[in-house]
Amino acid sequence: MTVKLIGSFVFINQGYGVLSSVYHNNIATEPYPETAKRKKDSEETTDLFEGMYSTIWLEVRDVDDRTDLEITRQRNGTYKLTWFDSKKTYYNGIGFLHDNKLVGSYWQVPA
Repeated sequence: MTVKLIGSFVFINQGYGVLSSVYHNNIATEPYPETAKRKKDSEETTDLFEGMYSTIWLEVRDVDDRTDLEITRQRNGTYKLTWFDSKKTYYNGIGFLHDNKLVGSYWQVPA
C-alpha cells in the first residue's frame, strides 16, 4: 500500500473519554488543535484510546471541521485511525503509544 502522508498528530488522554491533540499537516506552517469525545454508545474498553469518538479541529482557514473518529488497536500494538462521516472517509492514520500519548501520521483517502 502506497500512501502520501500529509500530517502528524499527538493525542493525549484527558480522562472522561476526552482526547486532546495537536496536529500538523503539509498545508499549515504551525500546529493546530483537535479535540475528541468518546461516544456514549462506544464499546466498553480498558484501552485509553480505542473507541468511537466525535471530533472537531481547527483548520488554517479559521473554520472548524467535525467528523467521527474511530481508533482501533491492532494486534501488533499499533492503532488504526479513521476520520469519517456518513458521506465518506476523509483521513486514515496509524499511531503508536509513546509516553502514554498516541503519536502517529495520517493521510487523505483518495476520492
